[in-house]
Amino acid sequence: MTQEEYDQLSYDYAHCAGTHCEKASQCLHHTAYTMLGTSRRERYMVVNEKVITEKQSCPFFDPDRKERFAWGISRIYDNVRVADLDDIRQNLIYTFGRTAYYRIKREERVLTESE
Repeated sequence: MTQEEYDQLSYDYAHCAGTHCEKASQCLHHTAYTMLGTSRRERYMVVNEKVITEKQSCPFFDPDRKERFAWGISRIYDNVRVADLDDIRQNLIYTFGRTAYYRIKREERVLTESE
């Protein structure tokens, strides 16, 4: 994380020391904590490590890498021939499931890069 990216985090963004966390190397909260040495902030929030137990996954975990998503599929059929339209739509419904397909179409659910 660069200093510019760190400065874009909100002032109430929680920092985590992550001393006992196995996901600390991949967590944005821990990366923000490591940037405190170069920070010019007067105050910052810290996650209380006693709240996080090893029995459950960390509720504060936030991946430190960018993820790409697509919202909706409204333009997916623009270059499809009318004769092929129904088959393609049925294949998409078969692949995602009817509920997920319509949630993606109505932009209630994102489409991940792997999908």
